[in-house]
Amino acid sequence: MKAKPKFIGVPTSLYDYFANHLEDKLFRYKILGLANIIEIINHMNIKYQSQQMEIQDLKNEMHKGIFRIIDLFILPKAIPENLCDLTELDWIEPKNQKKCFYEA
Repeated sequence: MKAKPKFIGVPTSLYDYFANHLEDKLFRYKILGLANIIEIINHMNIKYQSQQMEIQDLKNEMHKGIFRIIDLFILPKAIPENLCDLTELDWIEPKNQKKCFYEA
């Protein structure tokens, strides 16, 4: 059994709750995915706020950012050229999920 560190103001039951979640593999992948999405959005935000980007580059930069986020979850061969095609695929279908998503 792991020793519980003493955090002021954190009840034991709450510590156990978070410790169990942090040991869960799926939860870990969710946290890593969220951290990567936040990093991409932060990078895009810095680029958008800089005074160097031209307005004609905005659409291209938005597409690059969206594709970077999509690359985190969908296999490169399954990503269509047109982003609108992503909405037409039945994502609930297990066959499509196996074909398009990375396996954990």
